Amino acid sequence: YMGRAGYNPLALAEVMEILLEVSGGGDRGPELFRTHPYPEKRAVRVREIVATEYADTQNNPQFVRNAGQYRRIVLDKLGRLPAPKHPKEE
Repeated sequence: YMGRAGYNPLALAEVMEILLEVSGGGDRGPELFRTHPYPEKRAVRVREIVATEYADTQNNPQFVRNAGQYRRIVLDKLGRLPAPKHPKEE
């Protein structure tokens, strides 16, 4: 989807690396019991897929990261959402 929208799909690997960094890497338990693979495994897999199936998107000015647009469209809106309530508070 990212490539079709004109975004560099390698940015997804960078997102996974950010998730790994902010998670603190503590005891995560066995991956078998998780709903998603560990972020570092997902980043490696994204890089493999981009290198093989989407190699034409790399070093190609048609595929950009558009960080400013992402901040404006997504992050600004998320920042205006009310803080979630803890289930016991309801």
